[in-house]
Amino acid sequence: MREVIEHFGVVENIIDDKIIVSVITKSACASCHAKGACSIADLKEKVIEAKATNGEIFNKGDKVIVQMEQKLGFLALFLGYLLPFIVVITALLISSAIFTELIAAVVSLLFLVIYYLSLYFLRKRWKNTFQFIIRKAGDENISHPL
Repeated sequence: MREVIEHFGVVENIIDDKIIVSVITKSACASCHAKGACSIADLKEKVIEAKATNGEIFNKGDKVIVQMEQKLGFLALFLGYLLPFIVVITALLISSAIFTELIAAVVSLLFLVIYYLSLYFLRKRWKNTFQFIIRKAGDENISHPL
């Protein structure tokens, strides 16, 4: 059985076969019993582009559940945080053995910029890898702040 990450959202727009969903994420402390002491800064709105794969018809304003495989979440964390860290540290260690500290720092930051630019230019390929699946939210107990 595949493990999935689920978030509740609302359909904001529909363009051809793409469905734009607004998802409100909240920090862990925002769901605790003392959340009244926390600020609204703990809630963040994210816009996700998804496709309807099961033939359901969606309308603007529908409450939906957005799903993504958990392993894809780990891949996103790896590509966004761990691999760039490894690139910077490796470039810094190698270039510091060859150049002065200032040049080594600039070289390692240059490698970081190149890494993120390559992710940006390959975004269409990654977009096909990171697919979000949506389904209509039924009569479930939805604790969604919308």
